[in-house]
Amino acid sequence: MSLSFITKGHALSCYECTSLTGFCAQQQLTCPSGFSKCMSSTAVTQIGNSQVSIKNCTVDCQNGSMNFGFVKTSYSCCDTDLCNAKDILALLSPMERHVTLVMGSAV
Repeated sequence: MSLSFITKGHALSCYECTSLTGFCAQQQLTCPSGFSKCMSSTAVTQIGNSQVSIKNCTVDCQNGSMNFGFVKTSYSCCDTDLCNAKDILALLSPMERHVTLVMGSAV
């Protein structure tokens, strides 16, 4: 007689939110199968200092940023439960945060 144990893989949990004000009311989300990373993205416009924040599960992504002149977008990715809790701007120093919000550029 043999015993066979089948274990179900651990589903990743991420925070999910979309905000046009830059700060999310985060809700926990169990990621669907195949979604192995949590992401946090912030876009800041140079005109009017508008800020959009998005957090969710994703299949794949890389940390980084893009500057299109009128808008700067930063991405942060991670692969542990609820690792996308912090806003991207919270990860910057106070001076970098000021430059990002006021001038639309950052490190």
